[in-house]
Amino acid sequence: EQRAQREAKEAAERAEREKQAAIEAERRKAQEEAERIRREAEAKEQARIAEEKRIKDEEERRAKDKSHRKEVNNKILADLIKVGTSEDVAKNIITAIVKGEVFATKITY
Repeated sequence: EQRAQREAKEAAERAEREKQAAIEAERRKAQEEAERIRREAEAKEQARIAEEKRIKDEEERRAKDKSHRKEVNNKILADLIKVGTSEDVAKNIITAIVKGEVFATKITY
């Protein structure tokens, strides 16, 4: 009878340990999943921020380039007018050069 009681007690203790181990494993699994989701969200946010910065940097670069090209074209326009070309003709010449329509002539910005 003592043996049966001891075995029953051991079985109950083993069952309790297994139950606690299962609870702990489930808790760990939930914690790992929450951590994975957090890391994934963080990575997505970092990617979004990086993409916004890339777009902003590209827009700034284009704006600077456009401003620089306008400045160069205006200097060319002024020089062409100085040598007697009308403003309209000078603008047409610059446009043709920019489009590559004038042989062996290129504007270096």
